[in-house]
Amino acid sequence: MAINAVVAVGNTNTTIYKSSNVSAVTMISLCNYSASGVSVSMHVVPGADSPGNSNIMMKDVLIPAGDTYMVYSAGEKLVMDNNDYINIIADAGSSITSVVSYTGI
Repeated sequence: MAINAVVAVGNTNTTIYKSSNVSAVTMISLCNYSASGVSVSMHVVPGADSPGNSNIMMKDVLIPAGDTYMVYSAGEKLVMDNNDYINIIADAGSSITSVVSYTGI
């Protein structure tokens, strides 16, 4: 299992993980280190696609100030093919960091 580098999420589309070969994402952590609540949206995007309504996974989820939102933290896995990626956008820049844990299959 590997941990992807911590990625700062901004108020523009930010790729927090891109699969090389087939992999399984085992955990995503989104930490709001700001003093205000921040809304985030996440897309799980097939490699040849772009973020949009057809691949949105969560929309406008509010993460309170100083809180962390966990995705896939209870044993679930998200299987991704080569070049598939996870995209996050926040409604504020310089407020959210992400950590992704994954394993190759």
